[in-house]
Amino acid sequence: GIERDAVTIFSTYIAKGSPKPIGVDDTLRAEAISKICQENGEVDPECFASCRRFVLNKLESEYYQPFKDSEFHCRHQVNVLTTEKLFLPDILFNENALFYLHLQFMEQEGASDLMQMWLAAENFQQLLSTSGSYNCKQAQIDAMVLYDRYFSLQATNPVGFSDKMRFEIEDVCMPGCFTTAKNIVLKII
Repeated sequence: GIERDAVTIFSTYIAKGSPKPIGVDDTLRAEAISKICQENGEVDPECFASCRRFVLNKLESEYYQPFKDSEFHCRHQVNVLTTEKLFLPDILFNENALFYLHLQFMEQEGASDLMQMWLAAENFQQLLSTSGSYNCKQAQIDAMVLYDRYFSLQATNPVGFSDKMRFEIEDVCMPGCFTTAKNIVLKII
């Protein structure tokens, strides 16, 4: 029954000197023992919950992320996305494919400039917040590029904001000069 299964799992993976140790510490080991050998003689169905969390964390940190960064995962993604039978979960669980399809959808809806403006403004603000030293001159140059492309009266990719918004953005030496525009785009998208 459940008692035999719990003892088998414990002795195989958790006990000191086990043949296939998962690397739990004494605290997790003691917790598992106390839940297997309860005073009422019953085995707690959650006796290995902490050990499961330990294994999951270990798998995620030591194996999953390195796998996602590997050429093997890249090859797998290409294989899945280029197969003749592509299913919705294949796209939904693939960040790159989902992003690409979202951009395609935005283009069909005539909103790709809005999306590109939001991404550029987000990148601008992130660079300012992580650069360590705020260089007003360089920030102003970068902000002017965005302003000229999306907001000015002669914009190459106008996004259609009002004069009031344009005046707010013209204060381009401030770190948050694109915040309101970004928030509006998020509501539109």
